[in-house]
Amino acid sequence: MTPSPGKSRSATKRKYRRFLVNQPALVSCADVPGLVWTARIADVSRRGMHLILQHPAVENVACVALPDPALGERMCACIIPHTGKTLGLEELVRFLAAKEIAKFKLPERLELRDELPRNPLGKIRKRELRDELRH
Repeated sequence: MTPSPGKSRSATKRKYRRFLVNQPALVSCADVPGLVWTARIADVSRRGMHLILQHPAVENVACVALPDPALGERMCACIIPHTGKTLGLEELVRFLAAKEIAKFKLPERLELRDELPRNPLGKIRKRELRDELRH
């Protein structure tokens, strides 16, 4: 790593270490010997949310990563359905597959909720949502 002009190499290393510590969990898959694919599950889940919102039964959605002993993490879609509508995981997966979403972006768990936890500014509290789903 080359430091920026006017910055010391040790300051750049400290900044990089802080960046790594503050990142969401990483997911790694070693499909081919010698090749490791790594992605942030938070990024993966965000990419499919706009497609989930296109489903006629979905009013709002938040996707969170939940721990999995085999894969490290799995995506869970927490959905607020429109009034009087219902939705199952199989139906959602079929809908997303028809939109040609990549398989690794498909949710593996679906939670139907009346509301999502929000902060005073209206942002969804994903950490609180993850904690609720773990218990």
